[in-house]
Amino acid sequence: MPIDTDLVASQLLGVNDVATMYELWCFFTIVREVEALRGPPVRAGRLRADEVQVAAERGLAVVWSDGLEVAFNVTFTKRSSGERRSSSLLLRPDIVVRVLGPDGHASLHVLDAKLRVQRVREEPDDTDEERDGSSGLGFQRSDVAKMHAYRDALPSVRSAFVL
Repeated sequence: MPIDTDLVASQLLGVNDVATMYELWCFFTIVREVEALRGPPVRAGRLRADEVQVAAERGLAVVWSDGLEVAFNVTFTKRSSGERRSSSLLLRPDIVVRVLGPDGHASLHVLDAKLRVQRVREEPDDTDEERDGSSGLGFQRSDVAKMHAYRDALPSVRSAFVL
């Protein structure tokens, strides 16, 4: 994406809260990885910048020639139709990857950046499955529940991941 690295260093990193910075970092990392696999995009939205901050607009998207798209903060509602329809709640995942299948139908994959962990208790109980096996840290149950909400409420979504 066209971005001035001096602008990022002087404004983006100095103004946004850590959670927002992590969301943006995850978005740009996904874009960079897709670009490494697919080549340069054919279209990319622009960041909004002023003398105080740099921000990504909701729905900012990067698109490749085969229709693959990585979008930031896409909104899904009951009133929307097609791919952006929610069967129940208004939902806004941090990153949505849209992939066109051979039949021309799109599937969506959502990724939510979560810059938080919780310490899992040492005694065996129903939280053991949340352990990562090495550090004793795990995701918060509410984050996993949010991934289920994305999968269950958004008909076009095929997968949901916590980053």
